[in-house]
Amino acid sequence: GGGVGEDEDEGEGEGRSGARWCDCVIEAVPVSYKDGEPAATILGAALRHGMHAISANKGPVVHHYERLKELAAAQPGHLQYFHESAVMDGVPIFSWWRSCMPGAELKSFRGCLNSTTNVILCRMEEGLTFKEALSEAQRMGIAEADPSGDIDGFDASVKVAALVRALSGSEVGLEHVETQGIRSITSHDIAAAKARGQRYKLVCSARFFSDGSPPQCSVKPELCDNSDPLFGLVGASSAITFRTSALAPVTITSTDPTVMDTAYGCYSDLVRALRLQGQARLELETNAAGNGGLSSN
Repeated sequence: GGGVGEDEDEGEGEGRSGARWCDCVIEAVPVSYKDGEPAATILGAALRHGMHAISANKGPVVHHYERLKELAAAQPGHLQYFHESAVMDGVPIFSWWRSCMPGAELKSFRGCLNSTTNVILCRMEEGLTFKEALSEAQRMGIAEADPSGDIDGFDASVKVAALVRALSGSEVGLEHVETQGIRSITSHDIAAAKARGQRYKLVCSARFFSDGSPPQCSVKPELCDNSDPLFGLVGASSAITFRTSALAPVTITSTDPTVMDTAYGCYSDLVRALRLQGQARLELETNAAGNGGLSSN
């Protein structure tokens, strides 16, 4: 129990028996997107006990990102809180920005990040009604028994807030994301768009401002034509385009991901955390040896 920042009596990285539990905790538990629990408590406990905290959940990123990062930095042992699988099923978005875009300023992002709505809209293009397309998505195991979080745009809005928080440092909550789902889109709307060579997509976007104004964030259905990177997304596929101060627009696409994609995202976080920890320890040992050598001369 206890919150993210609460202390516990047990020693760092040890149980009451004095034995170290493990080097890392990877969590993928069902979570409340309203507060990120119980995942946030699990991650906080892992860090306080000297373990890396790896999460497949986006809720803790939205509600506890700064506190978990600060908690990791405050612990000895060069601990990490990573969450690559929180958005786009393990595709390296967070690590790409952190490791490959030094000095770049994020101008905006725009993408299609919810598989359920994309499946429904694609199947409606093939002639199914909204209800029939939803039932098929549920049979496929893509849509949940209660699909309201997906079709009303809530799942996508959590992803937008998580991306904004982790990539820009802006303290954006769910209340700052303008959200509209796909319930109001009819078969007639789909057919009319198709006749014009367009497609409906549930688009997630954020725009950032250099004057320090809060980012403009939204989730809403948009009509896309064939020049749009999102136009060709079918089934459970997803994509996101980043506009930065450094490069031409960069689009990252994931085609029909499975649970193995999510698992790999967690695995990549684990490997990255252990590598960073090893590098930091090697640097400390090298510096210590160098200082010792200087003092002995």
